[in-house]
Amino acid sequence: MAMKISARRLVTVSRQWAGAVAPEQDLAEKYRVVIVGGGSAGISVASQLLKKLPKKYHKEIALVEPRDQHFYQPYWTMVGGLGLDVRNSARPMEMMVPKGLHWIKQSCATFEPQQNRIEFADGRKVGYDILVVAAGLQQNFGLVPGLAESMEKNNVASIYSFEHSPKVWENVQALSKGKAVFTNPATAVNCGGAPQKIAYLAEAAWRARGVRGAVDIDFCTATPGIFACPTYKVALEAIMAEKGIQAHVKTNLVEVDGDARTASFELEGGELITKEFDFLHVTPPMSAPEFIKKSSIANAAGFVDVDRETCQHNVYPNIYSLGDCSSLPTSKTYSA
Repeated sequence: MAMKISARRLVTVSRQWAGAVAPEQDLAEKYRVVIVGGGSAGISVASQLLKKLPKKYHKEIALVEPRDQHFYQPYWTMVGGLGLDVRNSARPMEMMVPKGLHWIKQSCATFEPQQNRIEFADGRKVGYDILVVAAGLQQNFGLVPGLAESMEKNNVASIYSFEHSPKVWENVQALSKGKAVFTNPATAVNCGGAPQKIAYLAEAAWRARGVRGAVDIDFCTATPGIFACPTYKVALEAIMAEKGIQAHVKTNLVEVDGDARTASFELEGGELITKEFDFLHVTPPMSAPEFIKKSSIANAAGFVDVDRETCQHNVYPNIYSLGDCSSLPTSKTYSA
């Protein structure tokens, strides 16, 4: 007797044969392990669990990730500073999710830790025995008045976005004279060194084109020093001095007027100053995602409240967190 197979099932089977993982259509009521986040941290945890756990447990692991693409974010610095193709930083999520587990292609809305459940944006819920939260950071361009409206025009750009990073290189190539301003917020950011890396790469590009002498470069950071680690701070201050980049600490970007090509900064003590620019590179304020910040598993700063030695939650023992959304006292970077 011929076997009947639905079109949806045929697509699922064909993807699995090709090495891809299809999103789960029918959710189980509960999974043994639920991982929230399909970035570098979440994918790494999922891969390690599949390697270390007996195969019979693999189908009891679920990865929650709503995006269609997985982004290798460190590549965006080279997109903005060297002109590399941003498309090389993206891979289909179905090819990145480890084969053998369930991919739930949903956005997490909130946590119900006392009931051992999470709720999705569509209202459905799933239970868990163990929850791993690895949802990364969100970039808050909208927190700086005028910034979101100025992105990709008025010579304003940022490497902190798949969409925006190519515009950084366009602006670097277009600038032959004038003022270039690079910013860094007081918040945690993805890769604490990247706001400086892009300044150094831009400086090298202008130097290579023979226009460096006509371009003034300011690095404005809201932090007390240009880098948190004292040893690196001293070395980086020397590099900035050598390259002729003017460092301004305790200088926080608070507003952008793209049409006027001006950026306003708040200094220590509340004084406001305005800088004109011909190119403005912005590192936006960042935070844990909203669904974490507003949940009962977050600490006062909005990050998942975990023990620094074990990654285990300080209140709910069956919850763990790692990566950028956790309260671990490390840099917000995959290499930490």
